[in-house]
Amino acid sequence: KGQAGAFVGTLWSVGDVPARVFTETFYTQLLAGKTVAEAAVEAREQARADGDATWLAYAVYAHPHATLSCQ
Repeated sequence: KGQAGAFVGTLWSVGDVPARVFTETFYTQLLAGKTVAEAAVEAREQARADGDATWLAYAVYAHPHATLSCQ
């Protein structure tokens, strides 16, 4: 299979707690076999549910159908 890169970052500063919620959810979803797009949506939803408006700050640049491959 081919290899792909991805960038996950924020457009402005975010607090530690919302960043942790987003990051843990994003990578948990990827490890569960979800695509980058599915993982990003779920991570944003979890960060949003945490009550902080910075869930809007997350930018994910990657092929939306890419999945994580652990070798």
